[in-house]
Amino acid sequence: MSQQTEQEIALAKIRVRIDALDRQIHQLLNERAQCAQEVAEVKAQFEQDEVVFYRPEREAQVLRGAMERNEGPLPDAEIARLFREVMSSCLALEQPLRVVFPGSLCSKSHQASMKQFGQSAEFVPVDSIEAIFSEVAEGSAHYGIVPIEGVDPRLSEAAVSALAKFDLALCGEVSELGSRYLVVGDQLVGPSGEDKTALLVELRGRVEQLDEIFQQAGVHPTAIVENAADDVCQVYIDFIGHCNSDAVQQLCATVEQTVLRCKNLGSFPIAVL
Repeated sequence: MSQQTEQEIALAKIRVRIDALDRQIHQLLNERAQCAQEVAEVKAQFEQDEVVFYRPEREAQVLRGAMERNEGPLPDAEIARLFREVMSSCLALEQPLRVVFPGSLCSKSHQASMKQFGQSAEFVPVDSIEAIFSEVAEGSAHYGIVPIEGVDPRLSEAAVSALAKFDLALCGEVSELGSRYLVVGDQLVGPSGEDKTALLVELRGRVEQLDEIFQQAGVHPTAIVENAADDVCQVYIDFIGHCNSDAVQQLCATVEQTVLRCKNLGSFPIAVL
């Protein structure tokens, strides 16, 4: 028997195993999709108000769990990306999501959108930050992706201004190629176990006074983005913790007493990917 023939026999055995595993994976994917459809039916039956199908906190928990139990050889991040796509496909059976983002297709913001929602959502580019907020506020889109750090300062300033103007909440964050984006929606997000809370503050005077408040509370801000408008400075600030916790509520109360306005933008899971 030639060496080539021995190789072909060995490969054929492995390919038989691969085909069998593929059939099992396919069956399990369909079973998971059926469960997603059942979830949609249960929600429609018991949730009297508008049904919310996308739960950022639940998705973050699933992705973290997949990474924690991973034993290789696939890297943790690759496992999380695979599970993201599975959840994206299953969610599309419940409710196809329409996501708006600034710029054009194949841009960083488009990549960030796909990283957050997977390939099965509908992604629509728009021409301004305010247009993103308008579409979400009007219900034309389920979610929006807006840049907050590592981008043109004019874009981050526009995002801060829109956060102050619109009555929307933050549902997540995305890191993409040196930039950071926020997920804008109309729902408050429950605790995932690893969360951030965001505030929109308006004040006169030194932004450093916010640092002093946070230092006294033993909290280190994870982002501070300013938008100076006339004599009032708008400041986006986020930090570790969920707004359901007593410590975060006490901190927010202290900030409210010190500034002109303090708007709680809600809490969201720390980016998994």
